Amino acid sequence: MMAGLKEIEAFVKPALDGNGQRDRLLLAMIANLQRADLNPMEEARSYRKMASLGMTQPQIAVKVGYSVATINNRMSLLTFAPEIQSLWEAGQLSPDLRVTAALRRITDDETRVRLAQGFARRGTSIPFISIVCARIATYVKQTDKPLADKNEPPALQLAGKQARSKAYIGHWNAFTQARITPPWIKITQAVTFTCKNCALADMASEGTCRDCPLVDLLKYLMEERHA
Repeated sequence: MMAGLKEIEAFVKPALDGNGQRDRLLLAMIANLQRADLNPMEEARSYRKMASLGMTQPQIAVKVGYSVATINNRMSLLTFAPEIQSLWEAGQLSPDLRVTAALRRITDDETRVRLAQGFARRGTSIPFISIVCARIATYVKQTDKPLADKNEPPALQLAGKQARSKAYIGHWNAFTQARITPPWIKITQAVTFTCKNCALADMASEGTCRDCPLVDLLKYLMEERHA
């Protein structure tokens, strides 16, 4: 009798022979997966280890209480470049299935890493990551034209190229003197900030920036004030 108790609850651990060692390793890994501070890459490596011990993804899913799709997606993180894995390890990029699927659309490894790092740096939302990767994947397959001036915001370059009027700055400043509009330099500063912080900034080109709403807005302002 212990502490006045006639019975105590006990757990029998498998012996360290036959499959016993394997089972104890699995129990230890499953217990480790319950940690709240586990990052996605730690999860992925644990699932890979469980698979190496003979478990299938459906069996792993049952053991840890997640869907097979979640297990598959976590394990797929291990196939990405180390630079991207480090973003998941640091919690800087979402491991959501939509993010991994979007990144896989980018076939060039260097481009994929640059995009992922840009997404992490800017805190880009999951829906916009999907949009950006789809657009990049489309234009990478086509002959895309680089922007003529690396120092001028992409939106201003494209809007100026598309606008019917090329004398918009003088006309705009005339309205500024009449206190109808803010100085054009203020518009330029706002556009520069917006383009710099766009998720497509690192991949800016005529193709990737063509459908940007900011280009249409600037084109309208240029033509409207000239009219």
